[in-house]
Amino acid sequence: MRLVDAEEALARLSPHGLPGDESFLDHVHLTFHGNYLLGLTLFDEVREALPASVRQQASGQPLPSQEETARRLVYTELDRYRIGEAMQQRLRDAPFTNQPDHAEHVRRFADELATLRPAARRAASTRP
Repeated sequence: MRLVDAEEALARLSPHGLPGDESFLDHVHLTFHGNYLLGLTLFDEVREALPASVRQQASGQPLPSQEETARRLVYTELDRYRIGEAMQQRLRDAPFTNQPDHAEHVRRFADELATLRPAARRAASTRP
């Protein structure tokens, strides 16, 4: 069994050296970016756990970028918008309302939804 220190990995890959809003939607749920960074970390650990004979067969292709991963998973601005809406709803209830930075989180999701709204509307109107 191998363990991966997700907190350390996210901190190491964070612009501020500490996992924050770029990696977490709230105190436990990862953003797409946070999931992508954790996936990179897990990939490295899994690769190292493979036998040398398997690692030698690797294609040598670089891993897909976050943008390419989102494209392949069909993760769109509409998805980001819907996640933001869900988070905005969650923030109306405990334990979020008791957190000292509650107003900041409410503002963060309101700002994100305002930014994403035009693209989400366009995407929603083109879905079958």
